[in-house]
Amino acid sequence: MKKIEIPKDERVRVLSLGAGVQSSTLAFLYQNGVLKPAPHFAIFADTQTEPKAVYDYLELLKKKILLGISLKEIKKGVLQAKVEESNLKKSSGANFELKKGSLKCSLDMDRNALFNTGELAMDFYVDNDTEIHVQARSFRYSIANTVVQTDLTPKGRLSGAKLGKASTQALDAFLHPLRLSRPLSPTQHPKIDVKGEFTSGQLQYWEDLYKKIKIGKVGGVGVDFGNNNESITDLIKRAALNKNTRNVLGRLTSKLVTLEWVHIYQEIDKKGKFNDWLSCLYYGAKKEFSDTNGPFIKIY
Repeated sequence: MKKIEIPKDERVRVLSLGAGVQSSTLAFLYQNGVLKPAPHFAIFADTQTEPKAVYDYLELLKKKILLGISLKEIKKGVLQAKVEESNLKKSSGANFELKKGSLKCSLDMDRNALFNTGELAMDFYVDNDTEIHVQARSFRYSIANTVVQTDLTPKGRLSGAKLGKASTQALDAFLHPLRLSRPLSPTQHPKIDVKGEFTSGQLQYWEDLYKKIKIGKVGGVGVDFGNNNESITDLIKRAALNKNTRNVLGRLTSKLVTLEWVHIYQEIDKKGKFNDWLSCLYYGAKKEFSDTNGPFIKIY
Protein backbone atom coordinates (compact mmCIF):
# COMPACT_ATOMS: atom_id res chain seq x y z
CA MET A 1 0.00 0.00 0.00
CA LYS A 2 1.35 3.40 -0.97
CA LYS A 3 1.76 5.84 1.92
CA ILE A 4 0.74 9.44 1.24
CA GLU A 5 2.39 12.19 3.29
CA ILE A 6 0.09 15.18 3.87
CA PRO A 7 1.37 18.28 5.65
CA LYS A 8 -0.35 18.91 8.98
CA ASP A 9 -1.52 22.37 7.95
CA GLU A 10 -3.04 21.13 4.68
CA ARG A 11 -6.61 19.96 4.27
CA VAL A 12 -6.98 16.45 2.86
CA ARG A 13 -8.43 16.52 -0.65
CA VAL A 14 -10.32 13.44 -1.86
CA LEU A 15 -11.99 12.76 -5.22
CA SER A 16 -15.09 10.58 -5.04
CA LEU A 17 -14.56 8.50 -8.15
CA GLY A 18 -17.49 6.56 -9.54
CA ALA A 19 -15.79 5.92 -12.92
CA GLY A 20 -18.68 7.69 -14.59
CA VAL A 21 -18.66 10.70 -16.88
CA GLN A 22 -18.43 13.50 -14.30
CA SER A 23 -15.89 12.01 -11.90
CA SER A 24 -13.72 10.65 -14.74
CA THR A 25 -13.71 14.10 -16.34
CA LEU A 26 -12.60 15.62 -13.05
CA ALA A 27 -9.83 13.01 -12.80
CA PHE A 28 -8.70 13.87 -16.32
CA LEU A 29 -8.68 17.61 -15.61
CA TYR A 30 -6.72 17.12 -12.40
CA GLN A 31 -4.18 14.85 -14.14
CA ASN A 32 -3.58 17.52 -16.77
CA GLY A 33 -3.29 20.35 -14.28
CA VAL A 34 -6.39 22.12 -15.59
CA LEU A 35 -7.94 22.00 -12.12
CA LYS A 36 -5.83 22.78 -9.09
CA PRO A 37 -4.99 21.80 -6.46
CA ALA A 38 -5.21 18.11 -7.30
CA PRO A 39 -6.70 15.67 -4.77
CA HIS A 40 -4.32 13.61 -2.68
CA PHE A 41 -6.18 10.45 -3.64
CA ALA A 42 -9.44 9.15 -5.10
CA ILE A 43 -11.93 6.76 -3.52
CA PHE A 44 -13.99 4.28 -5.52
CA ALA A 45 -16.82 2.67 -3.56
CA ASP A 46 -16.90 -0.83 -5.02
CA THR A 47 -20.36 -2.41 -4.84
CA GLN A 48 -18.95 -5.63 -6.36
CA THR A 49 -21.85 -5.59 -8.80
CA GLU A 50 -20.61 -3.09 -11.40
CA PRO A 51 -20.48 -4.16 -15.09
CA LYS A 52 -17.12 -5.43 -16.33
CA ALA A 53 -16.71 -2.31 -18.49
CA VAL A 54 -16.68 -0.15 -15.35
CA TYR A 55 -13.88 -2.19 -13.77
CA ASP A 56 -11.88 -2.17 -17.03
CA TYR A 57 -12.25 1.59 -17.22
CA LEU A 58 -11.28 1.96 -13.56
CA GLU A 59 -8.04 0.12 -14.28
CA LEU A 60 -7.20 2.68 -16.95
CA LEU A 61 -7.79 5.50 -14.47
CA LYS A 62 -5.67 3.78 -11.83
CA LYS A 63 -2.82 3.49 -14.32
CA LYS A 64 -3.25 7.18 -15.11
CA ILE A 65 -3.69 6.48 -18.80
CA LEU A 66 -4.98 9.81 -20.07
CA LEU A 67 -7.94 9.90 -22.39
CA GLY A 68 -7.58 11.99 -25.52
CA ILE A 69 -10.96 13.53 -26.35
CA SER A 70 -11.86 14.98 -29.75
CA LEU A 71 -15.03 17.06 -30.06
CA LYS A 72 -16.28 17.69 -33.58
CA GLU A 73 -19.10 19.81 -34.95
CA ILE A 74 -22.16 17.76 -35.84
CA LYS A 75 -23.32 18.36 -39.40
CA LYS A 76 -26.58 20.19 -40.03
CA GLY A 77 -29.52 17.79 -40.05
CA VAL A 78 -27.83 15.17 -37.86
CA LEU A 79 -29.93 14.80 -34.74
CA GLN A 80 -27.76 12.42 -32.73
CA ALA A 81 -24.08 12.49 -31.87
CA LYS A 82 -21.92 9.38 -32.00
CA VAL A 83 -19.15 8.23 -29.72
CA GLU A 84 -16.22 6.22 -31.07
CA GLU A 85 -13.78 4.55 -28.69
CA SER A 86 -10.31 3.48 -29.77
CA ASN A 87 -7.76 1.37 -27.94
CA LEU A 88 -10.02 0.43 -25.07
CA LYS A 89 -9.52 -2.94 -26.68
CA LYS A 90 -7.91 -3.22 -30.09
CA SER A 91 -10.52 -4.02 -32.70
CA SER A 92 -9.80 -6.63 -35.32
CA GLY A 93 -11.36 -8.50 -38.18
CA ALA A 94 -12.28 -5.54 -40.39
CA ASN A 95 -11.94 -5.99 -44.15
CA PHE A 96 -10.33 -3.32 -46.30
CA GLU A 97 -10.61 -2.78 -50.04
CA LEU A 98 -9.33 -0.01 -52.31
CA LYS A 99 -12.00 1.76 -54.34
CA LYS A 100 -11.07 0.99 -57.94
CA GLY A 101 -9.76 3.96 -59.89
CA SER A 102 -9.72 6.29 -56.90
CA LEU A 103 -5.93 6.72 -56.63
CA LYS A 104 -5.14 10.21 -57.92
CA CYS A 105 -2.08 12.44 -57.98
CA SER A 106 -3.03 15.25 -60.35
CA LEU A 107 -0.18 17.11 -62.04
CA ASP A 108 -2.48 19.75 -63.53
CA MET A 109 -1.04 23.24 -63.05
CA ASP A 110 -2.78 26.58 -63.63
CA ARG A 111 -1.34 29.60 -65.40
CA ASN A 112 0.09 30.93 -62.12
CA ALA A 113 2.17 27.74 -61.76
CA LEU A 114 -0.01 26.44 -58.94
CA PHE A 115 -0.75 22.73 -58.89
CA ASN A 116 -4.50 22.44 -58.47
CA THR A 117 -3.71 20.31 -55.45
CA GLY A 118 -0.56 19.17 -53.69
CA GLU A 119 -1.95 15.82 -52.70
CA LEU A 120 -2.08 12.13 -53.39
CA ALA A 121 -5.64 10.94 -52.77
CA MET A 122 -7.62 7.70 -52.76
CA ASP A 123 -10.71 6.08 -51.25
CA PHE A 124 -11.16 2.69 -49.64
CA TYR A 125 -13.91 0.66 -48.00
CA VAL A 126 -14.03 -0.77 -44.48
CA ASP A 127 -16.25 -3.86 -44.25
CA ASN A 128 -17.86 -2.91 -47.58
CA ASP A 129 -20.00 -0.16 -46.04
CA THR A 130 -17.85 2.66 -44.69
CA GLU A 131 -15.94 4.69 -47.28
CA ILE A 132 -12.74 6.45 -46.18
CA HIS A 133 -11.01 9.27 -48.06
CA VAL A 134 -7.22 9.48 -47.82
CA GLN A 135 -5.08 12.56 -48.48
CA ALA A 136 -1.29 12.54 -48.39
CA ARG A 137 -0.03 16.11 -48.61
CA SER A 138 1.47 19.08 -46.84
CA PHE A 139 -1.14 20.75 -44.69
CA ARG A 140 0.62 24.14 -44.86
CA TYR A 141 1.19 25.01 -48.52
CA SER A 142 2.45 28.46 -47.55
CA ILE A 143 5.66 26.86 -46.24
CA ALA A 144 7.68 24.87 -48.77
CA ASN A 145 9.47 22.70 -46.21
CA THR A 146 6.39 21.33 -44.43
CA VAL A 147 6.28 17.54 -43.96
CA VAL A 148 3.75 15.54 -45.98
CA GLN A 149 1.22 13.76 -43.75
CA THR A 150 -1.49 11.18 -44.45
CA ASP A 151 -4.98 12.17 -43.31
CA LEU A 152 -8.11 9.99 -43.25
CA THR A 153 -11.74 11.17 -43.30
CA PRO A 154 -14.97 9.12 -43.48
CA LYS A 155 -17.11 10.07 -46.48
CA GLY A 156 -20.83 10.77 -46.52
CA ARG A 157 -23.27 13.26 -45.05
CA LEU A 158 -23.22 11.67 -41.60
CA SER A 159 -19.47 11.17 -41.40
CA GLY A 160 -18.90 14.20 -39.18
CA ALA A 161 -15.30 13.89 -38.05
CA LYS A 162 -11.90 12.99 -39.40
CA LEU A 163 -10.26 9.79 -38.30
CA GLY A 164 -7.06 11.80 -38.09
CA LYS A 165 -3.53 11.63 -39.42
CA ALA A 166 -1.89 8.22 -39.67
CA SER A 167 0.87 7.78 -37.11
CA THR A 168 4.37 7.75 -38.59
CA GLN A 169 5.24 5.10 -36.00
CA ALA A 170 2.56 2.83 -37.47
CA LEU A 171 3.69 3.55 -41.05
CA ASP A 172 7.33 2.82 -40.28
CA ALA A 173 6.46 -0.43 -38.50
CA PHE A 174 4.63 -1.58 -41.64
CA LEU A 175 7.11 -0.36 -44.26
CA HIS A 176 10.43 -1.45 -42.75
CA PRO A 177 9.82 -5.24 -42.98
CA LEU A 178 9.03 -4.68 -46.68
CA ARG A 179 12.35 -2.86 -47.10
CA LEU A 180 10.51 0.38 -47.80
CA SER A 181 10.63 3.71 -46.03
CA ARG A 182 8.67 6.93 -45.92
CA PRO A 183 9.87 9.74 -48.23
CA LEU A 184 12.11 12.30 -46.60
CA SER A 185 10.77 15.72 -45.73
CA PRO A 186 11.44 18.47 -48.32
CA THR A 187 14.22 20.01 -46.21
CA GLN A 188 16.01 16.65 -45.84
CA HIS A 189 15.38 15.41 -49.36
CA PRO A 190 18.54 15.50 -51.51
CA LYS A 191 16.44 15.84 -54.68
CA ILE A 192 14.38 18.83 -53.52
CA ASP A 193 15.44 22.45 -53.18
CA VAL A 194 12.85 24.25 -51.03
CA LYS A 195 13.96 27.57 -52.59
CA GLY A 196 13.11 26.30 -56.07
CA GLU A 197 16.72 26.23 -57.30
CA PHE A 198 16.81 22.70 -58.72
CA THR A 199 19.95 21.26 -60.32
CA SER A 200 19.92 19.23 -63.53
CA GLY A 201 20.57 16.08 -61.48
CA GLN A 202 17.58 16.77 -59.26
CA LEU A 203 15.35 17.40 -62.26
CA GLN A 204 16.48 14.15 -63.87
CA TYR A 205 15.61 12.21 -60.71
CA TRP A 206 11.98 13.37 -60.85
CA GLU A 207 11.76 12.72 -64.60
CA ASP A 208 12.96 9.14 -64.10
CA LEU A 209 10.62 8.56 -61.16
CA TYR A 210 7.60 9.84 -63.07
CA LYS A 211 8.37 7.61 -66.08
CA LYS A 212 8.40 4.64 -63.70
CA ILE A 213 5.20 5.39 -61.77
CA LYS A 214 3.26 6.53 -64.85
CA ILE A 215 3.12 2.92 -66.05
CA GLY A 216 2.78 1.38 -62.61
CA LYS A 217 -0.51 0.13 -61.14
CA VAL A 218 -2.25 -0.37 -57.82
CA GLY A 219 -5.02 -2.93 -57.65
CA GLY A 220 -4.64 -3.53 -61.38
CA VAL A 221 -5.43 0.11 -62.21
CA GLY A 222 -3.10 2.95 -63.16
CA VAL A 223 -2.83 6.17 -61.17
CA ASP A 224 -4.80 9.20 -62.38
CA PHE A 225 -2.25 12.00 -62.94
CA GLY A 226 -4.80 14.41 -64.43
CA ASN A 227 -4.71 16.02 -67.86
CA ASN A 228 -1.20 17.45 -67.72
CA ASN A 229 0.89 17.20 -70.89
CA GLU A 230 4.04 18.92 -69.63
CA SER A 231 7.17 17.14 -68.47
CA ILE A 232 8.03 17.10 -64.77
CA THR A 233 11.06 19.28 -65.57
CA ASP A 234 8.89 21.92 -67.22
CA LEU A 235 6.46 21.89 -64.31
CA ILE A 236 9.25 22.35 -61.76
CA LYS A 237 10.86 25.12 -63.80
CA ARG A 238 7.55 26.91 -64.21
CA ALA A 239 6.93 26.75 -60.47
CA ALA A 240 10.46 27.99 -59.79
CA LEU A 241 9.90 31.02 -62.02
CA ASN A 242 6.79 31.84 -59.98
CA LYS A 243 8.23 30.94 -56.59
CA ASN A 244 7.26 34.29 -55.07
CA THR A 245 3.60 33.56 -55.68
CA ARG A 246 1.93 32.34 -52.50
CA ASN A 247 1.75 28.54 -52.11
CA VAL A 248 3.55 27.76 -55.39
CA LEU A 249 6.66 26.21 -53.80
CA GLY A 250 4.62 24.64 -51.02
CA ARG A 251 2.43 22.77 -53.48
CA LEU A 252 5.43 21.87 -55.62
CA THR A 253 7.43 20.26 -52.81
CA SER A 254 4.31 18.54 -51.49
CA LYS A 255 3.55 17.15 -54.94
CA LEU A 256 7.09 15.86 -55.46
CA VAL A 257 6.99 13.98 -52.15
CA THR A 258 3.61 12.46 -53.05
CA LEU A 259 5.12 11.15 -56.29
CA GLU A 260 7.44 9.09 -54.11
CA TRP A 261 4.42 7.95 -52.10
CA VAL A 262 2.84 6.76 -55.37
CA HIS A 263 5.93 4.65 -55.99
CA ILE A 264 5.72 3.22 -52.46
CA TYR A 265 2.04 2.38 -52.95
CA GLN A 266 2.90 0.54 -56.16
CA GLU A 267 5.70 -1.40 -54.46
CA ILE A 268 3.37 -2.40 -51.61
CA ASP A 269 0.85 -3.64 -54.16
CA LYS A 270 3.53 -5.67 -55.97
CA LYS A 271 4.25 -7.44 -52.68
CA GLY A 272 0.56 -8.30 -52.29
CA LYS A 273 0.22 -6.21 -49.14
CA PHE A 274 -2.01 -3.34 -50.18
CA ASN A 275 -5.07 -4.31 -48.15
CA ASP A 276 -2.76 -4.66 -45.16
CA TRP A 277 -1.50 -1.15 -45.94
CA LEU A 278 -5.06 0.16 -45.83
CA SER A 279 -5.44 -1.50 -42.44
CA CYS A 280 -2.22 0.19 -41.29
CA LEU A 281 -3.48 3.60 -42.40
CA TYR A 282 -6.87 3.05 -40.77
CA TYR A 283 -5.65 1.89 -37.38
CA GLY A 284 -2.70 4.27 -37.54
CA ALA A 285 -5.13 7.18 -37.86
CA LYS A 286 -7.25 5.80 -35.01
CA LYS A 287 -4.07 5.47 -32.90
CA GLU A 288 -5.06 1.85 -32.44
CA PHE A 289 -1.97 0.15 -33.81
CA SER A 290 -0.14 -0.68 -30.59
CA ASP A 291 -1.00 -2.03 -27.16
CA THR A 292 1.17 0.73 -25.66
CA ASN A 293 -1.17 3.47 -26.89
CA GLY A 294 -3.69 4.91 -24.49
CA PRO A 295 -7.45 5.04 -25.16
CA PHE A 296 -9.00 7.72 -27.31
CA ILE A 297 -12.60 8.92 -27.39
CA LYS A 298 -14.09 10.78 -30.35
CA ILE A 299 -17.47 12.50 -30.12
CA TYR A 300 -19.03 13.63 -33.40
